[in-house]
Amino acid sequence: MTQTEPQERSRAVPAAPTLTPSENHLIGVQGVFAAASAIASVFLSLYLFKVGGFRTIAWFFLAQYAFMPVAFTMSGYVMRRRSTKDVIRLGLLILCGVYVTLLALGEDARHVSFLLGALAGIGEGTYWPGINLSEYIATHATTRNLYYGKLFAVSNVASVVGLPLSGVTVAVAGHLATPRAGYYVLFGILVGMLLLTHRLGAGIDQWSGLRFGVRDFVEHARSREWRLVIAQNVLRGLWAYALPAYSAVLLYLIVRGELSLGLLSAVTTVLVGAASFVAGRTLQRRPTTFLLGAAVVPVGMLGFAYQQNWLGIACYVVLIMSFDPFAQNATYKAMYDVMERSGRRWQDAYHFIVEREIAWNTGRVISFAVILLLLDPHDQHRAATTLQHLIAAVAALPIVVGAVQWRLHRMTAGAPDVAGPGAGALAVEALDLRDR
Repeated sequence: MTQTEPQERSRAVPAAPTLTPSENHLIGVQGVFAAASAIASVFLSLYLFKVGGFRTIAWFFLAQYAFMPVAFTMSGYVMRRRSTKDVIRLGLLILCGVYVTLLALGEDARHVSFLLGALAGIGEGTYWPGINLSEYIATHATTRNLYYGKLFAVSNVASVVGLPLSGVTVAVAGHLATPRAGYYVLFGILVGMLLLTHRLGAGIDQWSGLRFGVRDFVEHARSREWRLVIAQNVLRGLWAYALPAYSAVLLYLIVRGELSLGLLSAVTTVLVGAASFVAGRTLQRRPTTFLLGAAVVPVGMLGFAYQQNWLGIACYVVLIMSFDPFAQNATYKAMYDVMERSGRRWQDAYHFIVEREIAWNTGRVISFAVILLLLDPHDQHRAATTLQHLIAAVAALPIVVGAVQWRLHRMTAGAPDVAGPGAGALAVEALDLRDR
């Protein structure tokens, strides 16, 4: 069953591109979640490094990304009877459990980093299916660049206050008590932010009644466009997630302090928020500007890899983080656009989301597995040098992803946008037939 307000069910695509209340509420929920995630992505990696070194980070994220597709699949079965809102809020509670466990374990967390990562993967893999499906239904092709531009802008700006305050929290609490005390306080704050997101999630539209099963993967006739989307996500997964997981530590080793790292992260967030907003508007008018990300990001990766100083920081902040939104927005949008062109109702399209997630996490798991194999477990300085070489080695991947996106753009150029929310007219029809 689908539960929305009557006016939402019957709305048509507006004449001028604009975002609906449902889209804006999704942006608000994800903005708070992204603020918590931004703090976690910086200080969780740093905490894991301090208690166990670079390999502890790799074990945590390898487990997280290995378990996410499993949770995505199970969530599809749950949403046969329960709503997208239910799985979103359940995922947030599971993630709260991860940080409560970190609080309880303290430095012993290094011994169970794989299990903690697996729990985080289950939480993320329960939260994101509800978000992805809600986005697909609530958005439409004519405004998705605007949606993602505003989403990434809000998400980054929402992190600006939290990141420097997190640095202050870690530094001050560590000075007054033990070096780890600041991280314990910070993880407590993260739990509070996730609970706030859980509260805001109560206002998300409820969508349920999926017709999903494992047989969908067998019966799925994959178009050339969809195969390109899958390839694009595997390739992006090989570099776009290991880089931020380790950049927090590499940046910390340059600036030498949690407070400085928090301030630097806040400045980065402001720039990325502005860049995301500009990228959304620019892609709306000129879809091929995703090539900016493909061309500039590799230069920044090479600069960051071989200049572990303030010049390298500038390469990371300006060339990587501020130009990647052009590529990132296009990658996210591509999945939903191809789903719409498949001609399926939203209730029958969830396997697209799971397949994309499997592709994405295949690249992620490979990247962290390679890092585990290559890092020296006994020499952290040598491990840091190895990471720099790995960043340089994968600098060509954004270009390859851009080439795949260009091929996809050429194949779909001139294809009409599907009118209506989510799967366009098909979604509206599905809503009207919800009780049949």
